[in-house]
Amino acid sequence: IFTAARALSGPARPPPSDQPDSAFEAKKLAAALANDPGLAEKVLLELPEDARKRIGLAWALTALEDEFSKADVNKDGTLSFEEFTRWGREVVQSGPSPDTTPPSNTQLWHHFLRCTVPFMAFGMVDNGLMVITGEAIDSSLGVLLGISTLAAAALGNAASNAIGMGAHGAIERTVARLGIPDPHLTLAQMRSSRAMLVKTSGGIFGVCVGCLIGMFPLLFMNKQRESVELVEGLDD
Repeated sequence: IFTAARALSGPARPPPSDQPDSAFEAKKLAAALANDPGLAEKVLLELPEDARKRIGLAWALTALEDEFSKADVNKDGTLSFEEFTRWGREVVQSGPSPDTTPPSNTQLWHHFLRCTVPFMAFGMVDNGLMVITGEAIDSSLGVLLGISTLAAAALGNAASNAIGMGAHGAIERTVARLGIPDPHLTLAQMRSSRAMLVKTSGGIFGVCVGCLIGMFPLLFMNKQRESVELVEGLDD
């Protein structure tokens, strides 16, 4: 494929007798790009800079020629002001053609990961801070003011939410450095029922797993409580 792209981007020359002609190479390249749209970017990156410029200019000129032929109603090779105005109004009224291509399974998986990991990190930080601050409030203000354990947990939840909102940007930047693939979904694909279901499922799964992981401070707190109760029992 890369060889075909370089051949198409270079100057026109007759193909050797032992190799297929450029038309056949173009068909193979077009078929490969149709099966894997992301391959176009890989092909362009493999080409020299001047070759990429020539290919981009050739595509742009082809599109301009097609639009000019549509605007030139009388086909005289000259575009009048009336023809240009009519063409512009038709383009504005028709608008861009909607993309009805459904998202692939790979795109949905990448979309799921991008929705899961940030919520997992947020749930872990939020629940972990709630446990720590709730325990600190219960053992200090709870004893001083005589508030219940549930009230201390509620205050700890408020504190953890405030800290979590402040650290939200840092969490997103950290997750972005993980290199999770971009699903490259179009606006229409993002609005599809499958993509929205994947987004909701990923968020729910991520925050549940994150909250479970965020409960790990309880492992140490329970041991501390048992030690304190043991000491108090010996004193009695």
